[in-house]
Amino acid sequence: MKQLITLITTLLLATVSVSSDAYENACKQFNGQIQIFRPQGLKIAAKHVSRNLLSIEVEVYINQEQRSNPTCDICANATVTGGRRKRFQIYHPSIVVLPGDRFQYTVTKRYRNGPPRQLSCEFRVNGERMLFSRPTQTRSCEENISTKNKGRQLNYIAEKRLLEETINEMLSSCEAADTTSMLILSGDYADMELTNELKSFIINRLRSHLPSVDWHGEVEDVYRTNGRLVFTVKTTLMKLKVLHLVRGTAVEAIVTDYDKQDRTTYDHEDYFDEDYGEPEIRTVKMSGKIRLLATIALMWLVAASCLLESVDARKSRGSSKRSSRRPKGVNIEIYHPKGVMVWYPYRSGMELFGIEIFINKANQQTGDSSEEDSTPPVCDICLNTTEVSYGKFILRSENAVIRNRDHVYYNAIVKKANGKAYISRSNEFYVSESRILLGDVTGTASACGGNTAVANLSDNDKRLANEIKLLEEILLEVNDQCHAGEQNRTKQLLLSAETPTRYDAKQLYQYVEEQLAQKLPTIDWNRTLVEAFYATDGIGFEVATTIDKLKVLKLAKALPQQPITDLDSFQTEDMTNDIDSWM
Repeated sequence: MKQLITLITTLLLATVSVSSDAYENACKQFNGQIQIFRPQGLKIAAKHVSRNLLSIEVEVYINQEQRSNPTCDICANATVTGGRRKRFQIYHPSIVVLPGDRFQYTVTKRYRNGPPRQLSCEFRVNGERMLFSRPTQTRSCEENISTKNKGRQLNYIAEKRLLEETINEMLSSCEAADTTSMLILSGDYADMELTNELKSFIINRLRSHLPSVDWHGEVEDVYRTNGRLVFTVKTTLMKLKVLHLVRGTAVEAIVTDYDKQDRTTYDHEDYFDEDYGEPEIRTVKMSGKIRLLATIALMWLVAASCLLESVDARKSRGSSKRSSRRPKGVNIEIYHPKGVMVWYPYRSGMELFGIEIFINKANQQTGDSSEEDSTPPVCDICLNTTEVSYGKFILRSENAVIRNRDHVYYNAIVKKANGKAYISRSNEFYVSESRILLGDVTGTASACGGNTAVANLSDNDKRLANEIKLLEEILLEVNDQCHAGEQNRTKQLLLSAETPTRYDAKQLYQYVEEQLAQKLPTIDWNRTLVEAFYATDGIGFEVATTIDKLKVLKLAKALPQQPITDLDSFQTEDMTNDIDSWM
């Protein structure tokens, strides 16, 4: 019975999977046109607008999935005028979208010819993909760089090699990232029959569009299929580089990915909209009634399958998981040269959220003190609010100064409906250089650290630095494909080590930094390590970016006894910093 249900479910899924995949791809393409700025602001910039597009309407909803009658946080529209390749953008400078927010939107496109089309998508905001607002005035970031690292130089060749090896390893091991090295080139080649002629045509055309690539050494096989000119490059990584280089340019419509082309069943040039590849949504011609019936049948089959599996699930639930007990809910961002932003997602019944921050002072105890005459220290930053903005409580202190290597303690304050405000939780962390954002909390933030770092490079190092940036973008995308559907991916790892005694946050950070520097000395841990914390079977630590985590895991494979592992392989979702769990 179980096998029969599985077979029927598989067949039904196959019926609708192409359509859903095309819709998902359309969402991904439009997601790439959304720019979220730190600490505030959002822009939607269309790369190309087709000649048939008349207008576009966008509705954006932030953290409104639980509302019965949501209202759009951004309701905007734009009318397209003029020729085929006009651009347009929608800019909202004051909206506050923060890491972890659920971002939902609906796009409606209206055409001069043909019916309107609508696309509804959602995603969780990834802080690493947020941009910094442009500064109102130029300022130097050199003062924030610690003396310890001023003389440290990045080995660009070794960094490039490490990224390439990490990407290639992920491509070979991850089924979700399975792809060919094939590309499609558009152009007039009807009078060409010989392979050599086609290859010369491809190389010359590619050289005119991307002269920085050695196409003679990269292009291998060429052939025609379904009226299209297809060519292969040496490696899948090279293909991904090409696709990233043409992204956002006019060449993007000329050089396309063979693996994502499924357009033999249509030829609707009048309705072709390059903004998010809408024709892909029409590759499966299934009536709404049939799709609805298939969906209902699939839901019944899934429910039956779940009932059959329930006994086994109860037996195995939690058997191979353990929690790292990490804080998640209270978010604190520290800006340089000054400024602090704190936010916490709104929970039902909460009327007030506040925070008391103590810098380099004794740990704050929320219980009764054994020393009745002791005077508790006064908080350096004391903030609270009853206002809920975009589904969260947001607190700002524009003049607060928290520096690298400060030891910070904080108390979270909660007031529920018809109750009194009370201190709900105390916590602490050590301020590493990697935790500090180079910018102003007022909205003139700037990621100027990267600009100053590249300014004095040689031409060869600048070229390598640009290629490293490209490889990092590719690695992030491949990693996202490999872990699609996994909700709780973190930047945390597990170090197999023990401290002689129980350390506070500052002592533990310094201990872990020393241990990691001994094991992987090529990594700049002062800029990579964010925090350290006690975990089951070792010490957990968090790094600054997903790229850092992937590089650490790659290098750690060469260490004896594998002392560094991915903490996500062990932990389940944890809410120890969710205020509801403290009550």
